[in-house]
Amino acid sequence: MITKNLRELRILSIILVFVSLKGLLGIIIKNLSIDLYKWKILKALKILNLGGKNLEVEINP
Repeated sequence: MITKNLRELRILSIILVFVSLKGLLGIIIKNLSIDLYKWKILKALKILNLGGKNLEVEINP
C-alpha cells in the first residue's frame, strides 16, 4: 500500500515538473519572440535611417 502510494507520488511529481518546465519554456520563448520582433523593427528603422546618427546610437547602446 505504502509503496504503491510512493510510486503514484513519484509519477505525479514527474508530471508536475514536466508541466512547470513546459510553462517556463513557453514564457522564455514568448520573451525571445518579443525581443526578436523589437530587433526587426529597430533594424527596419535603421535601414530607413530615420533620424540619422541619433537612432543608430539608440539601436546599439
